[in-house]
Amino acid sequence: MTTAADRTGAGDRPGGGTDITLRVATSTYVVVIAIYLALAAFSVHVALHDPASDWRGTAVVLAVLAVFLVYFLVRLRLTVSGGVLRYRNLLGERTLPLADIVRTEFKRRPFARDPRPILLITAENRAKQLQVNLMPFRRDDAARFLALPALKLEKGQDA
Repeated sequence: MTTAADRTGAGDRPGGGTDITLRVATSTYVVVIAIYLALAAFSVHVALHDPASDWRGTAVVLAVLAVFLVYFLVRLRLTVSGGVLRYRNLLGERTLPLADIVRTEFKRRPFARDPRPILLITAENRAKQLQVNLMPFRRDDAARFLALPALKLEKGQDA
């Protein structure tokens, strides 16, 4: 059971003295930018070689896509501070006191072609598990995060 001290960040609780912020890896930026530039180059090539093409519409789509990608990369964050886990993505932010964590495990996506492991965090008093994709984050940050004893991750589990 979680106490008021656990929720406010006071008192002695699992992971209370640990502050970790997972940052988006440079390789994630490189991959996202490379995909965007390939799409932009193809669009420019088509616009220059096909006089009937609507290059203004393509420019608007590319500009909207650029804003979306920057927003996605800036918004994505995972922090542990004061005994509370905060996971922020495009869909919002979820917070979870570390003391509420019952079990943590890695699962693969249900689609056979998608090999990415997803970290599932089961919490006390919550019906839905917190799903965290660790792939966009730096490896050293993710390793420090996974080493937290409050996660209750089995030692044999490996992503």
